[in-house]
Amino acid sequence: MKLKILVASIALLSAQVHSQSNTTKYWNTTEYYKSRTLPAINADAAYARGFTGKDSTIAILDSGIDTKNVDFQNGKISLSKDFTGTGIQDKIGHGTHVAGIAAANRNNIGIEGVAFDANLMIGKITNNGLISISTMLSALSWASANNATVANISASVSGNLNSSLISPGIYATSFSNTGKLPAGLNPQQWASALTGQTVLVMAAGNEGSKVPGAQASLATATDSKGNLILGGRMIIVGSWDTNANKISSFSNQAGTLCAVVYAGKCQDKYTVSQFFILAPGNSITSTVPTFINNSGLYSMSGTSMAAPAVSGAIAILKQQWPQLTGSALTTLVLTTANKNIPGYDPNVMGQGLLDLNKATQPTGGLSLMTAGNVINGGKTATASAALITTSGSAGTGKISNVMLVDGIGRDYYVAGNNLTATGSTGVDFNVKQSAMPYMSRNNYSQFNNYTNHTSSRVDNIEMSMYMDNSLGDPNLAPVMTEFSYYKNLESNTTVKFTAGSFTEKNSWLGNGLTGYGTAYDANSSQTTFAGIGLDYNVDNLTQVYATVMNGVTNTRASNSLINNVSPIMSWTWNLGVERKLNDNNLIGIMAYQPPTVYSAQATGNIPVGLDSNYDVVTTNKIDLRPITPEYRFGVYYKLKEKSGNNTLAFIENRQNVQGQDGVTSNVVGLLTNIRF
Repeated sequence: MKLKILVASIALLSAQVHSQSNTTKYWNTTEYYKSRTLPAINADAAYARGFTGKDSTIAILDSGIDTKNVDFQNGKISLSKDFTGTGIQDKIGHGTHVAGIAAANRNNIGIEGVAFDANLMIGKITNNGLISISTMLSALSWASANNATVANISASVSGNLNSSLISPGIYATSFSNTGKLPAGLNPQQWASALTGQTVLVMAAGNEGSKVPGAQASLATATDSKGNLILGGRMIIVGSWDTNANKISSFSNQAGTLCAVVYAGKCQDKYTVSQFFILAPGNSITSTVPTFINNSGLYSMSGTSMAAPAVSGAIAILKQQWPQLTGSALTTLVLTTANKNIPGYDPNVMGQGLLDLNKATQPTGGLSLMTAGNVINGGKTATASAALITTSGSAGTGKISNVMLVDGIGRDYYVAGNNLTATGSTGVDFNVKQSAMPYMSRNNYSQFNNYTNHTSSRVDNIEMSMYMDNSLGDPNLAPVMTEFSYYKNLESNTTVKFTAGSFTEKNSWLGNGLTGYGTAYDANSSQTTFAGIGLDYNVDNLTQVYATVMNGVTNTRASNSLINNVSPIMSWTWNLGVERKLNDNNLIGIMAYQPPTVYSAQATGNIPVGLDSNYDVVTTNKIDLRPITPEYRFGVYYKLKEKSGNNTLAFIENRQNVQGQDGVTSNVVGLLTNIRF
């Protein structure tokens, strides 16, 4: 459906009317699918990231609104003005339909708009489908003066010009080289009306033409210095047919009416296709006054229905990144459009189909901004891949306190404390090392690459050594030493007091700082641990055991953002039962918590957010503890023969692997030691 603007004479309305959780699944309700708009533009991805248009304002400059419709209650309409002298109530249904697509409330009653939490500003510029340019400019000026995030005009200026193709998608007209725009449009007037940072969204028109209506020339108009007169804050919207999966047959396309032609070539700096985008416009269900349909809902088609989807997208993006200028919002919507659509041709489809999934993801790479202002620029450092990809990657919303910025100054937040829970020392999974807790009952043996364990006991004192079988690797410490003292409390109970130490290179307890910045300073760490164990013999065949240990780690690790890490406190425990089958065979079960950091403070210069002026806020302290401890549960079998042949088999379930909540894995191992 469309409204035709009056250029010099009066024309009648020409219309064709046709009969939550932070997961996308939460948003896919009946109401979500009813309008046919939201699924096609991946709106659920934006909602799942917390973007719903809250605190943004969409100005609908149209035929008014049905104020009684349930989808516009509860303060939805923040401001309204009638420019026709007929009252704000919608008499033809067009404005109500457009407003619903943009921002109808999500209430499980009617349909939900793209930015269902946004406010609406209603400017009534027609009562019967007739609009004058002067009325439109007055309404646009009013919307901009009242700080509308975006102004939606679902109407097209029909130029009906004779044109000739001079290159693909480029047309010369009788207005070329005259210094005038088609239909007598004056870009300076529109620039004077479009003040502040308001974005202007207009429908492309429904003539099925190779070029949009004359209004598209406003988007590309430049001054004598080549600057866009509207400041790059205008978008032209064509209609996408979601059923046929192609541009709608009635939709005008993204061709350009060239302003300056020389030697048969267009000299314009910009083309309409750069400001043209598609959104669903075929048989879109939205709100209408009840005199059109008793249900308050009706389906209409046209670029008028496509434009408010884009306006809703602008409102959504402004909610999360209020620092973005109108031109930045325009660029963001256009450059993230989906070009992976059948038969994509920029001269027909412009930048592609509106895509709120991609628009709400980082654009142009992520970096750490440690000082300055996200609008005016500041000091940045490259963010490592570890920081960007940790915990589901950036783009999931503000989930912690390490801030990254993308190429256009949008702030994203990642769970920085997960970066120190990966437990990686650069060594691939090793069965011998995974078996070590079942052999030694010392969980600190999980670091470096300890795969051999030997003990020597004299009376109540025992010395144990854990050896790294990668002796040639200078990055791995070869030995961990452990001293134990045994004391019999009763005939069936023994207490074991343990102390020991080991060193690591390039890590502390398997963790590093590479995710926080660049120029990682690889220094060694020293861990000293102590603990107590208890063995209780239930009978001659069954033993219950438990161990608790505490460790202190000192490291000089640092990088471009962190200059000091305080002493790191960790602890670990195990609890198990063993049962002898005979003198050589036993089975057991054990639950244990690998060494877990419970205190680790770092100092440095960590970006954590923005203040009210969008200046970077940093902190000199950050907690490096993992979010969730890891737990392991194992069943094992041991065979020890007099000949010296040994076998250990185990099956282990791991919960919250490497401190990642809900991540599980299973490990199966078999070790044999045969002497000849």
